[in-house]
Amino acid sequence: QTEAVLLQNEGALLAGKGAPYRDRVLDNYRRAREIYQALDDQSGLVGILINEGNLYENEPSKARAYYEQAQAKAESLQDPILLGTCAMNRGRTYRQQGDLEQAQELYQQSRTYFEEAADQVAVAEVTVNLAVVEMERGRRELARQHLQSSEAYLRAMDPVDEKAFARKVAEIRTFQADIQGELGESHAAEQLYEEALALYEEHPDPLKEAETQLNFGAHLLRVGRREQALNLIE
Repeated sequence: QTEAVLLQNEGALLAGKGAPYRDRVLDNYRRAREIYQALDDQSGLVGILINEGNLYENEPSKARAYYEQAQAKAESLQDPILLGTCAMNRGRTYRQQGDLEQAQELYQQSRTYFEEAADQVAVAEVTVNLAVVEMERGRRELARQHLQSSEAYLRAMDPVDEKAFARKVAEIRTFQADIQGELGESHAAEQLYEEALALYEEHPDPLKEAETQLNFGAHLLRVGRREQALNLIE
């Protein structure tokens, strides 16, 4: 089982390095799946299906097929974390395709599961996704309310837990900042970007940190701070 977990995690890390590593990623997932099947580890099989769905970020229908298979297995386990993760990912695929009603329904289901599991970080993440749905509908005040709610969940976290999930918190901070910038809340957006970058400095994740720097730079360009923006982008 430890070997399967290592193969799975290595595959997920290599997936972030792009197309040149795709064959190796798929081989890792295949080998891990074989181990989980031999052990009848249904939880491990759900995780592999989620990882495989994540490989198709730009093909929402294909990704959703994996998430739906994962959801079916997770339902037999009644694990709220797995169920919440499947629902949130399925919601994202519907949002990508413009089906905001279905996306909202799945995000709400996901939040209920994460609340049941008392996973504050996951609740905050899915709540930010709900804010994105409302932004796409043009309902800015509702988007702002979801942002405030996501912030409340993060602020309620135990500092020890926040450290354990620091990189995920940094990712959520970037997501929040992106929306605050679209809402015209420039100062709030900058604070959130800076918080995210401070977390990445303490808990490195170079790819995600680079994404935050790019988004922050794009925001600064929009508000006319060209020199600062170019420094971040470089």
